[in-house]
Amino acid sequence: MKKKIICYPFVGDKIGGSHISSLLITQNIQKKFFTPIIAVHSSGILTNYLKNKKIKYFQLKNKTFLGEKKFLQTNFFNFFKTLNEIISFLRKNKVNIVHTNDLRIHFMWSISSKIYGCKCVWHQRSLFPDWFLYKLISRLPNKIVSISEYVYSSLPKFNKRKSDIIYNPFIFNTKKLSKEIVKKKLLKQLNINTKKYIVTFVANLEKRKKPLTFVKASLAIKKKLKNKVIFVMIGHKRDEKIFSEVLKYSKHAKNFFYLGYQRNIDDWLYGSDILIAPAINEPFGRTIVESMSLKTPVLASNSGGHREIIKNGKNGYLFDVNNNKSISQLAFKILGNKKKNKLIANKAYNFALKNYSISNHIKKIYQIYKSL
Repeated sequence: MKKKIICYPFVGDKIGGSHISSLLITQNIQKKFFTPIIAVHSSGILTNYLKNKKIKYFQLKNKTFLGEKKFLQTNFFNFFKTLNEIISFLRKNKVNIVHTNDLRIHFMWSISSKIYGCKCVWHQRSLFPDWFLYKLISRLPNKIVSISEYVYSSLPKFNKRKSDIIYNPFIFNTKKLSKEIVKKKLLKQLNINTKKYIVTFVANLEKRKKPLTFVKASLAIKKKLKNKVIFVMIGHKRDEKIFSEVLKYSKHAKNFFYLGYQRNIDDWLYGSDILIAPAINEPFGRTIVESMSLKTPVLASNSGGHREIIKNGKNGYLFDVNNNKSISQLAFKILGNKKKNKLIANKAYNFALKNYSISNHIKKIYQIYKSL
């Protein structure tokens, strides 16, 4: 079989779970059959990440996309400049398949792929929006990958015929240090020298992620555990109003820490006693699985893709996002029963290993590439 060149394009102005999942494909896909290349439109947080990880990429110049503004407000001169650059890039690099990963990239690169004449795989990592233009352009890709049943259920009927459900991939790291040693190091970073429980939130500060639900839950948990617990929030600020409220609270509460974006998220998840994930309508829930893979118990909202990952009371716990009391009661349940805690964590680890391994993901992606 002749080697196929697969292109993975990104906007570059942000980094999240979808980028990590996509990059795992580029690093693990069988190089005997495929040559992965990465293209990025904007310098910034993603290109810094790629440089830090020593991952090679092509830098494009133009960055005007459909979907950023209302259709009639689009700068069509710059749009066609971007389109032309993409088509030239595809032709120059003799790309066989384009694998897209977010709305803006879906639009520009599926149109470009069609004009150039290569195949396109559209990775649907969010709920399908009820938008005419999106529905129209979604007819262009040859294949759609949905990251969960929840996402698949949001697709229009005509797209379901060409869509497969493939869960996001994870690499299961074997931590050499014990949880207690890692926790001690993390507490030291916060200038805390006494033993504490660590309850953690990892998500961008935006409305759907419900960061203020975590803040309110922390008040209820603190009321009972007092100085035995600290709360850590990790994530980029996306909503200025929410960010200011979180910052205001963290400045006045001695046991509450907002750390912004952290590169060593694995360490924080591994050293934490609980991850609380209150986001609603999550297409999947990457941080939840990362915690499960590190044997850290998870409390997650009974919403969206969370329900496909968490089997309530077996490998984690689901809660009503509007009931802060239920969140705090579940937190007490986990922290107060080490034996039950360990059993849940082990079941969660085994569940994640079985369903979300990188090898399973790559096998399924390989079959799609092979079929095109």
